Amino acid sequence: MKKIIGLYYKTGEFAELVGLNKRTLHYYDEIGIFHPSYVGKNGYRYYSVNQMDQLALIVTLRDLGVSLKDIRTCLDSSDVEQLNHLLEEQDREIDRMILQLQQRKRLLQNTLDSNRAFQTCLGRGYQLRKLPEERWEVLLDIDRDRAGEGKQKRREDEFSVVNYLTDGPYTGMYLNLRSGRHLLFQKCGNGSQVIPGGTYLCAYQQIPDDMNQIERVEQEAERMHRWAAERQIALSDCVYVEYNDILPCGVRDNRAQYIYLRCRVECEIGFA
Repeated sequence: MKKIIGLYYKTGEFAELVGLNKRTLHYYDEIGIFHPSYVGKNGYRYYSVNQMDQLALIVTLRDLGVSLKDIRTCLDSSDVEQLNHLLEEQDREIDRMILQLQQRKRLLQNTLDSNRAFQTCLGRGYQLRKLPEERWEVLLDIDRDRAGEGKQKRREDEFSVVNYLTDGPYTGMYLNLRSGRHLLFQKCGNGSQVIPGGTYLCAYQQIPDDMNQIERVEQEAERMHRWAAERQIALSDCVYVEYNDILPCGVRDNRAQYIYLRCRVECEIGFA
């Protein structure tokens, strides 16, 4: 008997219908988590299409990391609230996973955009670009660290350290040419600091990867300001520097550091 009234299927047929391995259905039956609708006199297992929802729930919970033991306990329990609690908990877990996947997607897309920008613009001079507002958080006070004050001397609430793994490696250095302030920052959507939107003078540069990195970056920033002044472009004292160390080896010189500098245009009288 292949089918009974079109509603019941033998193990292999049901496994093909639901997209599972036949051995998985046998195993679920053996451990008591998902039984066939009935077993014929010939020993064949028969599954009903009405069981597909229950199986889908079991597979979904397994994909979320719930143990077969916990699933069986909930399904066998006479307390429906025990199952409801498990479903609510896994619903929250799905929300967490969706958020994590969205963050990873942004990381991959931003890395792709950064690589393309460096490959296209590296060494091609200065560009005026309209950029949206972004937010960032302080990771490290570079000046304080250079002065020899260790982390143990900082107040716990002085800096908010961003989660690098969830927010992505969008790190850079903020420097103020007027005050001489240097901060290591990380861009993040809910950061307390703001990079204002507007027109920016931007440059993709390659500098030696050595112990004088801060001085090299300052030199590039000062060179940018001089170039702008010659063209009657007034720039902010705040310079944002981002790094790219993900370029493929065929593109990247391992002895060099790749930086993206940008400084907001405060007044543009002329541009040649």
